[in-house]
Amino acid sequence: MIVAGVDFSITSPAITINNAGELLFIGFKQKKKQVSNSPVLVLHEYPEYTNETERYNKLTDLLMFYLKDVDLVILEGYSYGAAAGQVFNIAVS
Repeated sequence: MIVAGVDFSITSPAITINNAGELLFIGFKQKKKQVSNSPVLVLHEYPEYTNETERYNKLTDLLMFYLKDVDLVILEGYSYGAAAGQVFNIAVS
């Protein structure tokens, strides 16, 4: 079974995929000069966007590319550790 954990943060989304003990980490560069020489860490440039809808769509498309073969996805709660965002948690329940 392939399992993924997703942090769908707007500023720095990330995914960890566990495929039979083989891990893959996908994230976005915070600085242009950041590089990864690791085969288990994939860093993407943050997509350019002209409005918030385009931003969300581009992030979602990229994350969904990695999730297409995943059997189980575990999504971190909205704004984990913050007092705000409780409406989101209620809406998903």
